[in-house]
Amino acid sequence: MPWHCSAGYRPWSKPLGICIAHETLEKLSFPLEVEVVTDSKPGQMLVAEMSTGPGIRSNTVFLNAHTCHPGQFNDALIGIATISHVIDTLRSKNRQLKYNYRGIFGPEHIGTVFYLNKLREQGFNFVTTSHVSIYTEMTALDNPISLQESLLGDSILDRLFKFLILFKTKSRIGPFRSIVGNDETVWESVGYEVPCVSISRVSDRKYYPSYHTNRDSLDSANLNAATEVYLLIIESIEILEKDCIPIFTELGLLCLSSPEYSLYVPWPEPTIDKDYAELTESKFAKIQDVLPRFMNGQFSCLELSIAMHIPFVELYLYLEKWCGKGLIKFVEIEGLDFYSEDKSNLLKKLTRIIRSNEIFYS
Repeated sequence: MPWHCSAGYRPWSKPLGICIAHETLEKLSFPLEVEVVTDSKPGQMLVAEMSTGPGIRSNTVFLNAHTCHPGQFNDALIGIATISHVIDTLRSKNRQLKYNYRGIFGPEHIGTVFYLNKLREQGFNFVTTSHVSIYTEMTALDNPISLQESLLGDSILDRLFKFLILFKTKSRIGPFRSIVGNDETVWESVGYEVPCVSISRVSDRKYYPSYHTNRDSLDSANLNAATEVYLLIIESIEILEKDCIPIFTELGLLCLSSPEYSLYVPWPEPTIDKDYAELTESKFAKIQDVLPRFMNGQFSCLELSIAMHIPFVELYLYLEKWCGKGLIKFVEIEGLDFYSEDKSNLLKKLTRIIRSNEIFYS
């Protein structure tokens, strides 16, 4: 097979490589003189797309993987399988989704270049902060999950995935292009500027022992590891879909222990029951006095859970109790651009307030 990957990136140089079976290679003696006669003809750039909704929409979460490594399972067939499974799962739920999710499968770099340009020609508006993307591959490996940040490292996906993997026993986080190098450069390029995080199980710059060999097969893959990544992506999407803005409907300090509310969470007595201070309930004892101050319409439940280091579901269920007492109301988030506003300083102050109480138990 006369081919070279650089032909897609540098067509003017007409690079060429000869791919033959290893058993054939072993029968040859070197040096060799090879005469190759080639011809070229026009073709099509094939990019596959799966989507949870029809048409061109803002507020899109793109999920990207490669099709250009035939015979390579981790690089990157597992990415295609994972994303396809994610889209199929979202479709099967038969519900109205807030955001549009699109799986994009094409040759490395080139496919995404052509795809994004086609979207631009069709009128897709990239001059917003309403789009984010995830690139994934190499997830069926016996390594911890690796999260690579987007270019600026502050998109909602950066914050969400960093938060979720905090609760895992092993994981690692690296800056943009520090772990893997793929289509994130295309998504982040000038004029598109779609924040792109990468999720893999790459251990180092050598990637993995079977990388680009015939040993990168289904037989050598850890499908349980790949399933964990699939579930991580599904969890992140479920949170984005569930997230909303809690708004406090009262004024001043409330007596949460009043029978009218019965929402007060007792503070632990460290001299009597120090271990109780480490339980989930003690987290809510810490936040109950300051939480109303931050339920002012500026922050979502997800943003508050990240700032307070409390799992999203636990905080959401806690706030549902407040909502049931008429103390707060939940307002829908209209789009991903809600998360783009610079609220980091205020949220850091909330984190400082909550975590400062830990000194009491040290």
